[in-house]
Amino acid sequence: MGYALALQARDRRAARRQAARAYQAGLMANAVRAPGGRPPRQARRHLHLNLILSYWELLYELGELPEKTLRAHVRAELLATPPGRLFWRDTREHRLATARNRRTRRFYDIVDSEYEMGGPWRTPALRVRETALTAVWGLAGLAAGWAIHRILNRLASKP
Repeated sequence: MGYALALQARDRRAARRQAARAYQAGLMANAVRAPGGRPPRQARRHLHLNLILSYWELLYELGELPEKTLRAHVRAELLATPPGRLFWRDTREHRLATARNRRTRRFYDIVDSEYEMGGPWRTPALRVRETALTAVWGLAGLAAGWAIHRILNRLASKP
């Protein structure tokens, strides 16, 4: 009897979560179809990514999305694109700080660890290119500083 009650309680919680997610999806759909016009492309993209992440969170909380599969989704679908990486970068602190339970916190920790690891977009060739660009910009800054120094010295030495 106790086991059946526990299963019923779990099912009720899952149904409430699902209803809340459906309501959230409806609100977001209405925001996209607002009579004042469509929101900017970036806002639509943010809404879309938020819905995807919320869906994965729901599945993970219900035990329907194993950690290994979640990691694969995060790497291949969320973090594989610049908008997805920007979305997580911009929302990660809030999400990590407001996780409502241990399971949700674990979900966000998994997403964040994939983000921190760098994912497939941070290949060794890209890291070398980024390092080279940093060096080039550093040298350009030094050259500009030297040129400004020379010009100021010439101006100061004129009577």
